Amino acid sequence: MNLPIHMDDLGDFVAVLRIDGFDAREDLFNGQVGLIVGPRGLDTKRMPPNTAALFFPLWELNYTGNRMLVETRHFHDIFESRPSDWRVDRPYPNQVEQERINLRHWNRSASLLGDRNLQDTIQQALIRRFPANSYPLNIDVSGGQSQTYATVRLTNFDVGIDESEKAIPENFLDSGGMFSAVFDAVERLIGALEKSGRLHSIPTRAQYANVNLSLKPIADVGDGPDVRNWKEAIQYEVQGLPPAERAWIANFGAPNRQNWRILRATEGVQSDWTGDYGSAEEALVSFQKQFTGTA
Repeated sequence: MNLPIHMDDLGDFVAVLRIDGFDAREDLFNGQVGLIVGPRGLDTKRMPPNTAALFFPLWELNYTGNRMLVETRHFHDIFESRPSDWRVDRPYPNQVEQERINLRHWNRSASLLGDRNLQDTIQQALIRRFPANSYPLNIDVSGGQSQTYATVRLTNFDVGIDESEKAIPENFLDSGGMFSAVFDAVERLIGALEKSGRLHSIPTRAQYANVNLSLKPIADVGDGPDVRNWKEAIQYEVQGLPPAERAWIANFGAPNRQNWRILRATEGVQSDWTGDYGSAEEALVSFQKQFTGTA
């Protein structure tokens, strides 16, 4: 299920949660469309007194800092991290944060190439080389039955972008085959869009090369909201970024494996979760290099 979740998609998310073993249903409470979760699927020891289920307004599920917790089904962590003045009908007041809730998810995909590993490699490389926060469009690569070429398609219908080009691996037999053919096509399409003024990419700002970044824990494996009692943090927010930048680092392998990934948002435009790092600190070093353009 892609985030953010829109009202029309909430029913589909409920169906997914039920498959995952949760009691879940849509609801309208105090004027807010939202999700009721529980009691099945929740930890009874972490429930408030006389409470059988938890209600989450849609704006809270879509809040950028909660998205990883939604994806990993850590509903108690969302509930327990609410500020003391939290209200169901009052989304977080930061206007920039509110704008992020309704952001489009810019897709990076590769399919029907006849090789699942190649598809995954191309998709991850597209995410790294053309991050959504810098290139606000969809990049989709699809093969055909003959597998003699792939079609690369770039779209952003809001601004009238719908361009495609063939990626022919035969032209790159000695230099990467299909992989190189795909990225040659993507780079030529993006170059043409930038030259024509139809696409304005957001460059990485190297003037922040000396920023002092640090990590603030915002979620743990499950020992309550008091950070002093946490045994193992699974998500951090990156501190020290300029006002238009935000980033989060989270362990998608917790609690048994170290698989740390990075989520970045620039001027309200969010990227995908990327990377596979052995620790939060390693991910932070990588993000610093990406952010300053020294990677």
